Amino acid sequence: MRNIPQKSQREVADRLGEAYGNEERLQALADELNEKEYRKAANKIEQFLPGLMSYIAFPKAHQKRIRTTDGMERISKKLKRRMKNVSEHFRI
Repeated sequence: MRNIPQKSQREVADRLGEAYGNEERLQALADELNEKEYRKAANKIEQFLPGLMSYIAFPKAHQKRIRTTDGMERISKKLKRRMKNVSEHFRI
């Protein structure tokens, strides 16, 4: 949205919400933004379109877990904490 003038942001946000999950509608929106000289915004939509479509292919229940990295961060913290305890115990 940074690449779109403030006066048009609400309209584009609404259009993005309507097109969410539909590859053809998102591509049409990107083409329309490109015609309106919002090339950076259009390029962002086109850049992230394949990743978004693969994300949407998962069931709704899985999408939240895929969207965030909380699970990975939690595992990394646990591993780091345990490795610290092991290194202190064995003085590695």
